[in-house]
Amino acid sequence: MGFMGCGKSTVGTAVADKLGWKYIDIDTLIEDEFQMDIPSIFRDYGEAKFREAELKVLEAVMLSEDAVISTGGGLPCNDKAINMINNNCSSYYLYMSIEQLTLRLWNQELLSARPLLESINSQDDLSEFVKVKLIDRERYYYDSHGIIDANQELDIIVDDITQLVQPAS
Repeated sequence: MGFMGCGKSTVGTAVADKLGWKYIDIDTLIEDEFQMDIPSIFRDYGEAKFREAELKVLEAVMLSEDAVISTGGGLPCNDKAINMINNNCSSYYLYMSIEQLTLRLWNQELLSARPLLESINSQDDLSEFVKVKLIDRERYYYDSHGIIDANQELDIIVDDITQLVQPAS
């Protein structure tokens, strides 16, 4: 789990590959269910309907064995979801600094692909948005079983996580 742009999908895929597990991306499952992309779901159905779908999909995949599950940035940010996650699996917060998140998100070609960012017009506005939203979400993220420094290189992040989920030999 972690804020948008922190690398959840990239890290999740790499961890699953290293462990030989399946990778499950909740956002992808929601897009498949609605047969549209997430910005379209937000536009046509609203954020509340999207968050409802996230919980439904989370419940459906939560007990998957030998799987890395990637949540959207907002999914774990309510008591029901974070408790469901923490009671059924190991959870890790991919921590990234506000500055790094802002740079990554600003440098992406399409901010409009992220519904919560489509009205952002400057890097300063983006930085302020990230700061405010992160303050709101981190209380849930910090409830995870571990915090991973996502400001590092991918291979280090993957090693950090795989060492935590695999018992020592």
